[in-house]
Amino acid sequence: MEDEKYDFSDIFLDLDSSNKTNDVSELLKNSVIKPGFEQHQHIANFNKSTRKLKIERKMEREKTRGPQWFNLPATSVTPEVENDLKIIQMRSVLDSKHFYKKNDLKVLPKYFESASCQAARGCMIRSALALPPPTAVSLPGLLLQPLN
Repeated sequence: MEDEKYDFSDIFLDLDSSNKTNDVSELLKNSVIKPGFEQHQHIANFNKSTRKLKIERKMEREKTRGPQWFNLPATSVTPEVENDLKIIQMRSVLDSKHFYKKNDLKVLPKYFESASCQAARGCMIRSALALPPPTAVSLPGLLLQPLN
């Protein structure tokens, strides 16, 4: 074979002539190490074990019911809320003539929401302008009233 001479000058790039800057602050802009890094007392560990990641994901999942339940949060149970939930569970005792289905839970729920009814603004105005309650009308009382 003949010795062929190849021209490799177009393959290699001259990094000094490129448009990139060699400014250190520009290069460290996206770095994890920031100015003053050596003064930190504790360095964050970015490598977590799979077991710790699994535990953290489980803790995050337990905060809400999930996307199927519109991320219903786990409500903190105060003594007042606990008493309200117990009353709801024992509602058949309050009204013995009304039939209520048996409770499906023996324990208090972890995920729930409670609300209170408030009258609308229009209802308050109507109640303020309401007529006086009707009184018992007797026939002798009507006969004694003068005609206008």
